[in-house]
Amino acid sequence: MNVFKFHLRYAGKLPSNGNIESKEAVRAALAPQLAELWRRAPLTGLTPEQAAEYFTSDRHGVSFRYVVARVVNLRCDLDILILHGSNESPEYTTGDVDNRLKTLLDGLRTRSRNELAKADAPVDPVTGYADVLLEDDSLVDSLRVRTEHGLALPADRDAVDVVITVTVTTSAPTYASATLGV
Repeated sequence: MNVFKFHLRYAGKLPSNGNIESKEAVRAALAPQLAELWRRAPLTGLTPEQAAEYFTSDRHGVSFRYVVARVVNLRCDLDILILHGSNESPEYTTGDVDNRLKTLLDGLRTRSRNELAKADAPVDPVTGYADVLLEDDSLVDSLRVRTEHGLALPADRDAVDVVITVTVTTSAPTYASATLGV
């Protein structure tokens, strides 16, 4: 099976409380990277009509564009490396990582009605889209998470540098997924 693989990076605060502002910070940091991805192969192999039909949706007054879409049977595997500056490594890896991971995953998907009601979605002024990775986080097939101490990070327990390796696959080939090579 062919795969489409790329990396995303988030550097900033990732608190364990999972508030809307934290999710929006993740989305705002990743949106320019995802917009750049849309300007590269294999996504440039899609016609504008295909991209609009299969990879966008209007939700609660916002036009979202996502890379992993249900209608074309795309799925993904995520390999996440969280580098943190906290010297409290055992506590970080056991008590807070699940909540931090939930915040991060929520930041990868389209916004819920509740989230849109409380925060404006950053929209690219050129494309008019709010770029996110996932149409829905149920499209994640596998998840691997590693946490390590990052030597150059501040000793702030919420400061992280996250590298997300995304591997896009298909559960059943479609014309649009074949255009992407998956």
